[in-house]
Amino acid sequence: MGIINSPEAFQKIRKLLKLDEPWIQFRPRVECSDGFSVSIQASHGTYCQPRNNHGGYYQVELGYPNQIVNSWLEFMEGDFEFTNPCDTVYSYVPVEIVFEELLKHGELKVDESKFTTIPEEHRAMYDRFDFF
Repeated sequence: MGIINSPEAFQKIRKLLKLDEPWIQFRPRVECSDGFSVSIQASHGTYCQPRNNHGGYYQVELGYPNQIVNSWLEFMEGDFEFTNPCDTVYSYVPVEIVFEELLKHGELKVDESKFTTIPEEHRAMYDRFDFF
């Protein structure tokens, strides 16, 4: 797993981002102690796997990093001639690659109060759809 040298570190990041929790609709932007930041999303409507609302994500959607990350460029939406790598999304990025980059930037901060969940009364509706 590269610089993620322990299962504990891997699980700590998964827990911080709530990647194993169901019904998260929105995750707040991740900020690192050195100033690096990125949006990391996973739900039925994002470029992730599995594409559902039940958690257990092993690929996530990234958006609008404030610095270019070379290891993410192959997942970038758009082409290199016309797309600013800091002004686009990245589809189906394996969490191992994401976590390795985050660990390079120091302590991770996520505003716990900004996670939003799908309201319970809407959950049955989402379960009726088969997302990719």
